[in-house]
Amino acid sequence: MTGYEAKGKGILYYKCNKVGCKVNKNAEQLRKAYNSLLNDFAIDERLIAPLKQKLVATIESLNEQKAEDAKRLKVTLKVVHNKLAPKKPWFWIRSWHLICESWKRSCAASSHLVNLLA
Repeated sequence: MTGYEAKGKGILYYKCNKVGCKVNKNAEQLRKAYNSLLNDFAIDERLIAPLKQKLVATIESLNEQKAEDAKRLKVTLKVVHNKLAPKKPWFWIRSWHLICESWKRSCAASSHLVNLLA
């Protein structure tokens, strides 16, 4: 919908933009209809305080669950870390051994190539 002001009258209207639609509506009528629709969603004043209490209780409960989840995850992380910690030296020794072996082969290949070219 597109809003526009009627020439000379100063009245606001909304016009439908779809092809074949020739509906024009007074903006004041649409505003009243929209306010009426919003009033259907209004909360009774007597229910606001109990609703607030329920929302606060729900949020606190969710926060407690998140705190428990965080504690559980920290314990799990410690367990996994402790399981992996003893493996670290072996991993580094094995990796270093593989690097050295690769370097030795590379050096041996280079020496062999130098000997062939000499």
